[in-house]
Amino acid sequence: MAERAWMERMITEIYKNIFRKEGLVNFDMFIRDYDTFEEIPLISRYRHLAFLNGKIEKKDTQFFLLNAAVFLLNNIDLYAKHRLSPSEYREFFVCLTFSDLDEIDTLGYAIPNFFVTRKMELLKFLRITDPDSAKDTDTLRSAFDRCGLSTFTLTRTVSQDQLCGDLVRIYAIDRANRLRLP
Repeated sequence: MAERAWMERMITEIYKNIFRKEGLVNFDMFIRDYDTFEEIPLISRYRHLAFLNGKIEKKDTQFFLLNAAVFLLNNIDLYAKHRLSPSEYREFFVCLTFSDLDEIDTLGYAIPNFFVTRKMELLKFLRITDPDSAKDTDTLRSAFDRCGLSTFTLTRTVSQDQLCGDLVRIYAIDRANRLRLP
C-alpha cells in the first residue's frame, strides 16, 4: 500500500511540477499550424525538477524525463488524431528531440523537447540519415531501452550556425511517425 501511495504522489507531482507548470496541458499548442515547426521543451527551468530531490536517484533522471515525455508524446498524438481532420493529421508529425547534449556530460541527463510540425515535406532530411549510427546517443539509447522503447529510432543531425558553430540535435522518432516520413 505504501508503494501505491508513493506512486500516486509522484504522478501528482509530475502533473503539478512539470505538465501544469510548463503549460504542457494545453495540447492545442502542439497541433498549431506553425510556419515550419516548433520545439517545446518538457522542462524550461532546471529548478522545476527540484521536486525530484530525495525521490529518485540522480542516475534515474534521464529515465524519469523520458517516461514523462513519452507519456505526453503519445497523448499529443492521440489529441491530434482526434482534433485534426484526416488530411491535417496526415501532415502532422511529432517526435522528441534532444538539442543540448552537453547537459548529459554536466548533469547526467538531457531535457527532451517536443518537435511538432504540420509540414511533413520539411522532414525529408530525416529519411536520408542513418538511424542509430550516430555518436552521442549511447546515454539516450540506454534510457530508451530501459523504458522499453527500443522501437524509437535515434537520428543525429548537425547544422551550422555562425555564432554557435555546430548545432547537434538528436531526433527520437517512434515507429508510427517514422513510417510517415516523406
